[in-house]
Amino acid sequence: MVNLIVKKLLIDQMQHIRVNESQNTILFDGDKDSQAVLKYLEVNELNFKYCRLCEVAIYSEYSASSDTESAKATSAITEHFMSKSHVRKRESFSIKENEDLAFSLLLFSSQPGEIEFELKKENEKALKRKVKKLKYSMQTLAVSHENASTYPGKELKSPNKNRLQIRCIELQKSVFPDIKFDTVDSILNDVLKVLEKRGHGDLHLMRKLKFVPTMVDMICKRITTCPKGKLGALAKVINLVIKILTKFCSLRENRNYMI
Repeated sequence: MVNLIVKKLLIDQMQHIRVNESQNTILFDGDKDSQAVLKYLEVNELNFKYCRLCEVAIYSEYSASSDTESAKATSAITEHFMSKSHVRKRESFSIKENEDLAFSLLLFSSQPGEIEFELKKENEKALKRKVKKLKYSMQTLAVSHENASTYPGKELKSPNKNRLQIRCIELQKSVFPDIKFDTVDSILNDVLKVLEKRGHGDLHLMRKLKFVPTMVDMICKRITTCPKGKLGALAKVINLVIKILTKFCSLRENRNYMI
């Protein structure tokens, strides 16, 4: 049984632990061997030592209060660590002799009892670790966005500056007090042609102009007052606005501006 426990707990899961260093909880599969291990641990006390280099158990059924059994276990450990196979493996990893016992030996100790409660506690710990890691990632991302918003970078020149400034003025005049859908459609199509080139200078300038507030006001506030006969035209305008905002948000600073 000890060899089976070593296989299920340590050898089979070692690669998973190496890949995910934050994983401190070992999850069992639902196979027969895993169930047999769980049942055995629930009703039996178990103590053994495990060599990480050789991937073998050095175990002896002994009582902690028995000096004789404890001496036998110590002797078994010493014998293993002095064996030729272990020494060869230790030398292949360039591990010093005085470091070997400290880093290679694991103590496995299990007391009988209901294991479901312990597994639940371990799952809760794993979830807390995951939440903590996610929270840290979100905080880091928030700081990154805040810095990008506060320090937007150097001023970029736009080759279409005059064209975009004129379209911005025209858009404002075409939206207030009533939306002139044909004119707005023409303006937005022209702006979309400019933004399709994804020039950083053009995207940077768009953030400084009043394009975005005007478009948001047009599709969010005016939609409730739009006549039924103009809903089709409004839908076309909304489709163009979505395309423009998609191009606009391709620049990181612009995404921060939208947030």
